[in-house]
Amino acid sequence: MLMEFLGTLLKQYKIYIFGEIQMNKYTVSQVNSFIKNIFSFEEIFYGINVEGEISNFKYTSSGHMYFTLKDEKSSISCVFFKDRADLVDFMPEDGMLVVVRGDIGVYEAYGKYQLYGINMQQTKKEGDILKNLKELKNKFLKEGLFNLEHKKKIPRYPRKIGIIAAKGGSAIEDVIKIISNRFAVVKLYVYYAVMQGQKALKSIEKALNLSEKEDLDLIIIARGGGLKEDLDVFDSEFIVRLISSTKTPIVSAIGHEDNWSIVDLVSDLRASTPSDAAAMVCPNYLELLEKLKMYKVIFQRQFERKIEGFRVKLDVFKKNFLFYSPVKKYNLYKEKLDFYKSNLKKLILNKYNIYFNIFKNKQFILDNLNPEKILKKGYCLVLNENDCRIKTTSQLKVGEKLKICLEDGELFVEILSKR
Repeated sequence: MLMEFLGTLLKQYKIYIFGEIQMNKYTVSQVNSFIKNIFSFEEIFYGINVEGEISNFKYTSSGHMYFTLKDEKSSISCVFFKDRADLVDFMPEDGMLVVVRGDIGVYEAYGKYQLYGINMQQTKKEGDILKNLKELKNKFLKEGLFNLEHKKKIPRYPRKIGIIAAKGGSAIEDVIKIISNRFAVVKLYVYYAVMQGQKALKSIEKALNLSEKEDLDLIIIARGGGLKEDLDVFDSEFIVRLISSTKTPIVSAIGHEDNWSIVDLVSDLRASTPSDAAAMVCPNYLELLEKLKMYKVIFQRQFERKIEGFRVKLDVFKKNFLFYSPVKKYNLYKEKLDFYKSNLKKLILNKYNIYFNIFKNKQFILDNLNPEKILKKGYCLVLNENDCRIKTTSQLKVGEKLKICLEDGELFVEILSKR
């Protein structure tokens, strides 16, 4: 039955499977319509139950639900229109494992086949893919790969920037254009790599190894937006460990603003988009010029104020030059010196007179105490044999010899008796 329908359909479009192929041209709409009719004819595509994890879930204001249903190897787009979305008795979330019952059809405008949901049941709150991703994040977190102390500093004024991106993509064009417009003096080194699928692992590794050989100031890993499944390579342990081990600072610019991957967490800087990354890693040349002009005006004003201040001080010095002149100071110090000399003479003379009077007084006292002066008055000095002065008779014995000093000489005597 299917073959009969296909034969009718092929003849309608003048296509022959056997024999010569008629070289007719067809519009895109005709091809998409042909494929849609194939899907609508086969009963297997109706009321099919598909199990998978929800990703990229969106609930629109009109009440429709759009998301991707995926497993570890493949994904399929899924849509619940409002009348069917209202029948779902739970709120779907990314990572939730569900079974969707629906029809597979073709959205003819884009030539895209998708699953049109009829109803949906939740199998698990969290599917294996999301669970494995969380376990991988926790593993890196315990190892300290996300710690701030491991983040390398992004140079403020880079000289050489490396860019890893897909060839021919809008991401690389945006980054180059923005950096060239903002800071044209920087040198750009572009390393093309596959940024999606299994081939991306080795391709990105090769690009990073090549970039590490250059003395780059930083490396931007850029990829345009897409579905979460398109960015799975940036959640792989291989790429994460590869980036964490690089010596050059890494800036991740993967997907759109709401797209987060493990690479964003391990990189030294995360940008929401490739365009934002280009704006973040280098200054704006025109803004720098404006700042320089502003600083020039500020410095010039400060310099002029300094000059004006010195000019005022110079005027003050000029006005007070006579007061501060060496001749003025010399005369002032000469007057002080003459004053000190006069006072010093007076002080010396006064001191001399004081000490001279003291001296004369002491001399008078000494003269009165002079033993020779006492002897002239008729007194004598009695000494024993050891020339010790004798004051009392108790100091002497009978027969002891004495020396008696008089005014004009000495007498040597012997004690005959005591009383």
